[in-house]
Amino acid sequence: MIDGARRKGNRCIFLAHRTELIDQCSARLDQFGIPHGIIQRKHARTDPRKQVQVASVQTLARRDHWNADLIVVDECHRSTSASYVKIIERYENKPAIIGLTATPYRLDGRGLGEIYDDLYELIPVQPLIDQGFLIMPRVYGSKELDLSHVKTTAGDFNKKHLAAAMKETILRGDVVENWGKRVMAETGAGSVAECRACTVVFASSVEQSVKVAEQFSQAGVPAAHLDAKTPRKERDRILAALRSRELSVVSNVGILTEGWDLPHLEVVALLRPTKSRSLVKQMIGRIMRPDPDKRFAFVLDHANCTRMHGFVNEPEELHLDAREKRPRKGGGPAPHKACKACDTLVPLNAKICPACGHQIFEVDIIFTDEELVELDPSKIKRPIQVPETERQAAFVELCKQCASREYNPSWVRMRYKKLYGAWPVHKDGIRIPPFFRSYEKEWEVKESKSKESTPGLFTR
Repeated sequence: MIDGARRKGNRCIFLAHRTELIDQCSARLDQFGIPHGIIQRKHARTDPRKQVQVASVQTLARRDHWNADLIVVDECHRSTSASYVKIIERYENKPAIIGLTATPYRLDGRGLGEIYDDLYELIPVQPLIDQGFLIMPRVYGSKELDLSHVKTTAGDFNKKHLAAAMKETILRGDVVENWGKRVMAETGAGSVAECRACTVVFASSVEQSVKVAEQFSQAGVPAAHLDAKTPRKERDRILAALRSRELSVVSNVGILTEGWDLPHLEVVALLRPTKSRSLVKQMIGRIMRPDPDKRFAFVLDHANCTRMHGFVNEPEELHLDAREKRPRKGGGPAPHKACKACDTLVPLNAKICPACGHQIFEVDIIFTDEELVELDPSKIKRPIQVPETERQAAFVELCKQCASREYNPSWVRMRYKKLYGAWPVHKDGIRIPPFFRSYEKEWEVKESKSKESTPGLFTR
């Protein structure tokens, strides 16, 4: 598409938010013989005269405008973030905008329809597996993790409360021990120290990631840690060592979640609970590339992400509309801000970016003494998989209870969410009965009158 636009005399920009993605796109353009420049701070291939540019989002947002007729946005679920919007709004000529992503939804609920007109799902995950373009990893997990006491902020687990919970027993099975057992079983190694399997660990904080890398190293397994503050040369060296199998394990928080490719990756260890299905799919997606050098592929799910979000090959409905937000005290969306390091939306009071982990939590890693077992998709039934008729009947019954007890109408939605793990929305077949619509209107009238009759603080 870029080459065709270039040949017609159009100027093209490929936007990406990480160095790895910029380098990968540049290499692919070189492979196809497409001349291009790179817009990134102090990059050796800077050449604004070129008709095609691969641009860092952070750099382009801070520099002078560069005219374009076609904009291709990588990982476009980020498109509604401030820096992307700043770039797009500069173009008065309204260039064609093409977004690419495997997860076209955002944790904060904003719809991508603010930027894009149409969504095309070229092919779902399962047919790609059936045709050999992707592989389905085996997933190992344990008993369900209890995070009911952890508060939610901006759609995901509150990082402060999650960090506090992680000072207690929250992760299932020792990481190094379970990793060693699985790799020994696959390779025939005699000990953990002899095990070699290309592995990426996704931790919940920078400090946890550092400690996990240390644990592998102490067990005799070559390992390293990456975070947003790792110098570029050191990052490149570590990733090259993993690619050449000089290193067996690289631990990180969110550096390797999106777009980073290593086809012969064999193990992914999930150590971070999250309510973001997008994040889970991105993490597990790293291991789904087929490769002749890949001996096996499995996911060690210490945080029960699979039990919460299902398997990555399950079908899902995709759309550009905004997700219905949960009710909040005071109304309106949850407060959030953009991470200065990677532009990811994070809760306003976050102490660590969930994507790049550039701030540190003091977290003690405590694991239960148990072995993870292979999870069977047929035996893991997520709440949203309950038949539509059954969920609709339950919703109507909740509406009746709410009206008879004269509860706040939002009680129905909260109870439904607790039962089925998802908000009752029309696209899932949930319809509000007429009697409850009347009850909602009566409640609003009653509430408004109540507020009007409440005396002000300084009323004489």
